[in-house]
Amino acid sequence: MKALLSTQLSVATDPDMSNLQSPILRDLYNFWLGLGTGDGLPARSDFVPTDLPARLLPHIAIVDVIRDGDGLNFCWRLVGTHSTSHTGRDVTGRHFDEIYTGENFDNIIAPYVWVVQNAMPLRWHGNAQFVEKEWMMVEIVGMPLASDGRTVDKIFLGVYYAPQSE
Repeated sequence: MKALLSTQLSVATDPDMSNLQSPILRDLYNFWLGLGTGDGLPARSDFVPTDLPARLLPHIAIVDVIRDGDGLNFCWRLVGTHSTSHTGRDVTGRHFDEIYTGENFDNIIAPYVWVVQNAMPLRWHGNAQFVEKEWMMVEIVGMPLASDGRTVDKIFLGVYYAPQSE
């Protein structure tokens, strides 16, 4: 798969989870909250995707955080069918710097970087456009996972795409 130069993303970020609009994303956020084990962040090993109700599974994604010196890269570990059907592609196993290039790259990865640096959930919402697709409204909640309870090594995502008319 070649780099997807025409991926565009125009989103606003919001750390206030009470602003989640999608009931699906609120359910995923509440699931993540239920994974908590004391003061630390939950780990990926604290759940298996089948722990989730079946109606939520298409809306999840898991991103690996790759630390390279002072820099960060990300890799799609799991991408739900809601995302693959709306974007027209399955990027599972692909690194972000392989598939998102060009001047919009920093904009695309900024929410993921924020989740890693702040070790807190983040909502982002706005418009997305993918190769040969119309602009779509998107709402995403990124929730940190940490094997050691502190250092974010994965991001658990809830994703909801809607047509512009919604």
